[in-house]
Amino acid sequence: MVLPTAESPVPAGQATAAALEHALAGVPGVIGTGGDGAMLIDFKHAVHGQFTLTLALIAIATFILMIAMAPYQALLPRLVRQHFDRGVGSYGLLFSLMAVGMVAGSLAYARWNPRRNRVILCYAAFGINDIGMVIVAVTPWFPLALAAVVWRGFFVGFAIALWTTLLTELVPTHFLSRVVSLDFFGSLGLTPIGYALVGAVAGLFTPAQIIAFGGAAGFVLWFVPLLFRDVRAAA
Repeated sequence: MVLPTAESPVPAGQATAAALEHALAGVPGVIGTGGDGAMLIDFKHAVHGQFTLTLALIAIATFILMIAMAPYQALLPRLVRQHFDRGVGSYGLLFSLMAVGMVAGSLAYARWNPRRNRVILCYAAFGINDIGMVIVAVTPWFPLALAAVVWRGFFVGFAIALWTTLLTELVPTHFLSRVVSLDFFGSLGLTPIGYALVGAVAGLFTPAQIIAFGGAAGFVLWFVPLLFRDVRAAA
């Protein structure tokens, strides 16, 4: 039997290797070796041990983006034309002001840099941003819609900055690319289906109704993971 040495930046992996070595000390045929075995042990325990929860969180995010982000992106030009009786310039202004809000949200996070309840703050920010979609869809006043996209951008920027920070801080460097790839694919995997669904129901409902429904549903669903104590206590 070959045991890995505790040459790992992952404390849990080091503890695992050390416990194995202690338990098997003096057993013939057991030798130590260098390498990243401790990290692999820890990674498999952390990921596969929580595989059901991981898939559930990815599925929730994927579903939310399918029913909220996809309709918003697909129908916003039509909403601007029909609901506000405006053209391309107003459509561009909405996106530009959302970008301004995202910059402000990212800077606000960098300034605050919270160290507690970060998962709660992240999911709450993602949920609160969807309120902006609802306001854009239902308000008859274009200036209020402009304010709503700044609101939305602020909380999106804050949430993305916080989520990225959590990934880089909590995921070991050797595994970061795998986790980021899984997160990216999971988050956007069903978005094309969302675009297709929008096309299917576009003749049955107005753009405002579809966007408002997606935003309201997204707001509620972003808080579902926070019902689980393990998620709230993760960081």
